Amino acid sequence: MVTYKYKALSKGGIEVEGVIKAHDKNDAVIKLKAEYDIIVDIKEV
Repeated sequence: MVTYKYKALSKGGIEVEGVIKAHDKNDAVIKLKAEYDIIVDIKEV
């Protein structure tokens, strides 16, 4: 598992930041899209 730091916009338009563990970047994006409307930035840490 790889850790990614992200910035996203919630359904209410509020910018949130956090970290997520995923198998790869695509997996992280899929997980984040289930929770947030827009992913602003994602990078491996």
